[in-house]
Amino acid sequence: DGTAHEGGGVLNNGTLTITTSALSGNTATMLGGAVANAGTLTVTDTTMTDDAANDGGGGAIATLTGATTTVNDSVLADNSAVDEGGALFSVGAVNGYSPGTVVIENSTLSDNTATVYGGAIASGGTLWVIRSTLSGNSAANRGGGIESFGGAMLIGGSTLAGNAASAGGGFENDGSSTTTVVTSTLSTFSELVIFITA
Repeated sequence: DGTAHEGGGVLNNGTLTITTSALSGNTATMLGGAVANAGTLTVTDTTMTDDAANDGGGGAIATLTGATTTVNDSVLADNSAVDEGGALFSVGAVNGYSPGTVVIENSTLSDNTATVYGGAIASGGTLWVIRSTLSGNSAANRGGGIESFGGAMLIGGSTLAGNAASAGGGFENDGSSTTTVVTSTLSTFSELVIFITA
């Protein structure tokens, strides 16, 4: 139940590993309700629930400029952001700095909400979603599951189901990227591959 401008629970400027933990009920007035990451963050076998970014992005996690976030075997649920990325927000290139990088693997992002874009995820950098499930997320504007506003996105062997938005219920490429979709089924990494590249 922490509160801060960035990183209601944790602000990471170095290398941080969170394992077998629960972060819940944290609030950021700007970015990263549970964690704001400005370095290298690895989250494994962890739940983040009911965290909020009240005037910015990343209800659970905000990945800041040039930072790297990896989420494995974890659940991000019932988080909210007033702006973008109900569960996770990753910044794009700002003033010549590098955008953030996010890898989500074997994880579930469910029932997260964003007032504007990206019910589960809003990403302006590199995003990989591998063997994961995004379900029941919603955004009032665009990208119920994912909003990609730059960088490159790969979705492999994952399920996007029951997400809602006024446009792009599953995901939206906002036009700042080129999209190529190659798909046969939704069961394994090699059978569902979606690339969005700048």
